[in-house]
Amino acid sequence: MSSPESSTGAALGRPTQPSREQQQRARIFGVLFALTFVTSIAALLLYDPVLNDADYILGGGADTRVQLGALCEIFLAITNIGTAVVLWPIVKRQSETLALSYVASRVVESIIIVVGLISLLSASRWSRSTTGRSCSDPASVSV
Repeated sequence: MSSPESSTGAALGRPTQPSREQQQRARIFGVLFALTFVTSIAALLLYDPVLNDADYILGGGADTRVQLGALCEIFLAITNIGTAVVLWPIVKRQSETLALSYVASRVVESIIIVVGLISLLSASRWSRSTTGRSCSDPASVSV
């Protein structure tokens, strides 16, 4: 419930105090947004062997690092969608179309992240399947 002073302050252009719910929503958004950065940077660092090592597929590979990077990417997709869902009620007050567009763009971004994750996991699996064979010659690996 708003007091007469807060509505008068808003009418005069003075800032009003955010409600407890708004503060909690802002904290949750901030934590989720920070987690998107943490998980994406951690995943990039963990994916280094598959991204920069030309012999990753033919060699033994660092599968554990790639799998931990994949786990970070899954958390990234979840936190991506979480930021949009938490921000939905705030943006919806301004424009429902804009709010829906923001949620949709974060969902599409998360889908693209998961598609990339699947491709890296398939490279990791391919590396494991070729490790037992004689793969000293790259031409011996058929695609």
